Amino acid sequence: MIKPEFPPAGSPFPRSIQPPTFAKLKGLDDGELMAQLQAGCNDALAVLFDRYHRLVLSIALKIVRDPGEAEDVMQNVFLEIFRSVAQFDPAKGTTKAWILQYAYHRAINRRQHLNARKFYDQTNLDEVGTHLPENSPTLGGFTQHE
Repeated sequence: MIKPEFPPAGSPFPRSIQPPTFAKLKGLDDGELMAQLQAGCNDALAVLFDRYHRLVLSIALKIVRDPGEAEDVMQNVFLEIFRSVAQFDPAKGTTKAWILQYAYHRAINRRQHLNARKFYDQTNLDEVGTHLPENSPTLGGFTQHE
């Protein structure tokens, strides 16, 4: 297996500099973490996730109103942040605002997707009664009172 080198080719960091440890990354501010992530230090994303995953999840949950869907949105937000980190410009806003913008837009998109597929119109199985009406056929051709 080929181990990726750090820093990657074209990185602003000299090859003699080792990537920071996770503990050191936790001490960096958001802007410095984004610079590390842009330079190829993928552990910086884990620190950003630790800082913001609960906030992203709460936004997604308020918008999509389903815990499983909200978790999917949260995962997609951080995956997209990783993929588009080169687009981050600290002159245009903070890291937190950038992440929250992704969270909001991805959750809205997911809600529209779910609405189009009638996700919110489905009956909750917990609300459905577990009792069959009397004289109803059940599996095997027997009725409930037999």
